[in-house]
Amino acid sequence: MLPFDYGVQIINQGFESAKMDKMWSLYVQIYPFMKEENFMTFENFVKDSTRPPEPQHTAEQILDKTEKILNLKWKKEVI
Repeated sequence: MLPFDYGVQIINQGFESAKMDKMWSLYVQIYPFMKEENFMTFENFVKDSTRPPEPQHTAEQILDKTEKILNLKWKKEVI
């Protein structure tokens, strides 16, 4: 019987392998449309695809907009 930690490690490696296979499939689909000036290596493709998105708004801006939406007077129309 294998230790629990070892089993979890094997499952995580399987998920990572499946993720890389999907990324490779996407890269191969994009590759024919690449030109010399916009060529991207697979390593750079993976790095760009897995980086977290940069926030567009600050938390305070989001909370202010949410508060404005919640304070709107909703009118109910009867048709």
